Amino acid sequence: MKTVAGLLSGACLVLLNVSLLGCGPKIEELESRLQTLEESGVPDSLLSQPKVFLYQLNAAKKSSNSGLVRKNKDSLVFYLEKAEAWYAAGQEKLKPEVDKLVASINERKGNLSGMQLKVADSMVALIDSFAGKNWMLQAHQKASLLDSMMPALLRDEETVEKLKPRVTGTWISDRIPSNKGLKARERKKFTFAPDGKLHVEESMKGQTEEYLKEDWAFESWGTWDIKGDTVYLYVDREKCARQVYTHLKEVDGRKEWVREEKPTYDTTITDGSKDRFMTWDYFEQWLKKI
Repeated sequence: MKTVAGLLSGACLVLLNVSLLGCGPKIEELESRLQTLEESGVPDSLLSQPKVFLYQLNAAKKSSNSGLVRKNKDSLVFYLEKAEAWYAAGQEKLKPEVDKLVASINERKGNLSGMQLKVADSMVALIDSFAGKNWMLQAHQKASLLDSMMPALLRDEETVEKLKPRVTGTWISDRIPSNKGLKARERKKFTFAPDGKLHVEESMKGQTEEYLKEDWAFESWGTWDIKGDTVYLYVDREKCARQVYTHLKEVDGRKEWVREEKPTYDTTITDGSKDRFMTWDYFEQWLKKI
């Protein structure tokens, strides 16, 4: 049970806070209003003064300086209301602009597909999310950004339409890496199926460095897609048939080749760690279609 002294102490604290802060909104409410304005995208030029007065208000409260508390609180409320009024006026102006931008974007978005469409869709979803919260500043910023990106996305779409039939099929690379006359052979085979499925075979056998011989073979599966002139490979399964590395090391005062055989595996990839991309220039320079 609370003692009389404890109740009096609590009452005194309440009276002290009332005396310091006076009437009107509590500090917590003012802090919340300031945070809402920040999240809504109100520029810092309008919020820098409220932040200063909030800091000074908290400092004055700690020192129990009632005069400074009231002065800073009044100033904080004044500048918060000013920022809120600016934001409210902007809301009315920006909403029709956002609606107009989104309508134009959605009309052009109908000409996109694949990765280009994914980019546009993800940004439209973000715009809708901001608009749903009535954060029209962020919605307008993202809508303006996407509007400026649309010409490039449409150009990428045209490039994809030309390249996709050329990429679809099987490509190989069978070469001897140029490295100080050392003998090694690297083989790669990429199969890009029309339905978006991907199959890759890669192997290396021979001496690739003065101190290293490699003998490995990997096979992977997944999907592929194109954005502009770049082909993206998304690997969700990888199988290692062998991976043997032979190193030239110092053993008992003389150099010997030491064989290191690492374990084979067949694993599912879920973290995107094996994903990669290849530009069309790479196809033309290093690969041959069969």
